[in-house]
Amino acid sequence: MSLTAPPTTTIPTTTSYFVPTYNQPLDILYGATCCLCFLVGVPGNLASLTYFLYRKRDVSTVLYRIITLNDVLICLSVFPAGISFLAGRTPGFLFGNDVLLQCVGLCVGSK
Repeated sequence: MSLTAPPTTTIPTTTSYFVPTYNQPLDILYGATCCLCFLVGVPGNLASLTYFLYRKRDVSTVLYRIITLNDVLICLSVFPAGISFLAGRTPGFLFGNDVLLQCVGLCVGSK
């Protein structure tokens, strides 16, 4: 029984002909849809949240408050993605900011 190292496998490197292309009209459509959801969703959901804040406190009202607050957060979260798609998939003003990303990294606890 001989103890020789197994043969190594080398993967030949070739020139890749796959270049990722983006469909610019769909990016513009998606970015405009995200921005429209932000512009319509945030004021509408804030109005419904203030409506439910002044209602009597029962189970259904508390549930509606939680749902509208969740919807406000969703509408706020799609805005940076919409801006990124409208700007040619660049990081944008939020995700291109190193200070903001370091603060998010500290809050999340990434190393």
